[in-house]
Amino acid sequence: MTHELRVAMIGQKGYPPVHGGIERHVAELAVRLARRGIAVDIYSRPHYSDADGPTPESGVRVLRRPSLPTKHLDAISHTVVCTLDSLGRDHDVVHFHALGPGLLAGLPRWLRGRPTVTTVHGLDWQREKWGRVARTVLRWGEQASARLPDRTVVVSRALGAHYAAAHGRDTVCI
Repeated sequence: MTHELRVAMIGQKGYPPVHGGIERHVAELAVRLARRGIAVDIYSRPHYSDADGPTPESGVRVLRRPSLPTKHLDAISHTVVCTLDSLGRDHDVVHFHALGPGLLAGLPRWLRGRPTVTTVHGLDWQREKWGRVARTVLRWGEQASARLPDRTVVVSRALGAHYAAAHGRDTVCI
C-alpha cells in the first residue's frame, strides 16, 4: 500500500505500548491510520523501548530519539528533539500528545507551514506529583493546546466542556 500522507506522533513515551493510556492511544491510532493508507512515524524515547524502524504494521515506523531522562526534563526534552527532527522530514501533519508536548505545536506551523493537532489526554497540572514550577508549565501547555494547533482533540466530554468554557476553543472529542 502506498502512503501519500505522513503523520508524526510526538509526546508519547514510545512504542509498543508497555503501559499508559497515551501510548496505547497512539498505537491504536497509528494502526487505524496506517490501514487507511496514512504513514505514521511514532517517536519513542530510548529508555522506553528498543523499537526503532518499521513495525509489523505496514505504514507504522518507530523513530527512537534521545531525551534527558529525568522527571522534569524527559518529556519536554524529547519533544524538542522530535519536533526539530520532524521539521527535516516529509511529515504532512504533526500530532502532539499531552499538555507539555503541546507547548511546541506552533513550531511546525510557523517554520514549515505544517498543520498540527494536539490531543489532550488530561489536565496534567492537576496531578499531585508535580511541583509548583511544573504545574505552571503544564498550565501554559493547556493554554498552548487551545491556541497553537490547527485542531485540539480531547478524550472526554468533560475536557471538551472545560476547553469551551476556559478557552473558547471548539474541540473534537474521541
